[in-house]
Amino acid sequence: MNQTSSRIAIVLFGGTGSRFSLETPKQFAQLNGKPLCYYAVNACERSVNVSGIIIVANKDYVDETKAVLAPFHFKRIIAFVPGGDSRQDSVLAALNYLDARGLAKEGDYVLIQDGDRPAINEELIYENFVIAKEKGGAVTAFPSTDSVFLSENKSDVSSYMDRSTVFRAETPQTFPFKEILNASRKAKEEGKTFTDDASCHLFYGGKVGIVLSNGHNQKITRKEDIYLFQGEKI
Repeated sequence: MNQTSSRIAIVLFGGTGSRFSLETPKQFAQLNGKPLCYYAVNACERSVNVSGIIIVANKDYVDETKAVLAPFHFKRIIAFVPGGDSRQDSVLAALNYLDARGLAKEGDYVLIQDGDRPAINEELIYENFVIAKEKGGAVTAFPSTDSVFLSENKSDVSSYMDRSTVFRAETPQTFPFKEILNASRKAKEEGKTFTDDASCHLFYGGKVGIVLSNGHNQKITRKEDIYLFQGEKI
């Protein structure tokens, strides 16, 4: 990577964690004695490949997110940005924040990370920036180990897919700043919805290379997922 370029990590905590059965968002849940929101931020803080961090928090919990993270004295956090009504809107809010303040420009890169994937590590961060520079974009992904089929009516099996060509998209996902900004703005203007940032980038002409996941990068979606994570050494 060109070390003169800015490499900003956008960490997303925009959801409410409704499936987590908590009165407050799941990022405040304790995992191994620390809040869930600590882990992804800490990995980005410690990375030699990240120059700054934007935290996107649920708009009703921005101050609480600040307060929960304050004891850890993270020095690379640039700002806490209120999230939008969807994940896509939350990413765009962070990108617009960077653009409006001149904090990212042509030639810079942004790494977008789900805050509820606590097992992100330096290897994934490094590989994301390398592949993004080489290919024009990067998506962390895990090869499918299960048989996969399509159902056109969501009731019957239409056809099976070759699982050797199927991958499960994860985060981090990393892109040239201006390209993902423009793609995200076009999606907003045209009312298009994408399941992740790589699919948006690809739709508007971007290229995306694959960073292979280690298989331990699962989301913390439900309470039982905590037990899987607590067995991992971070």
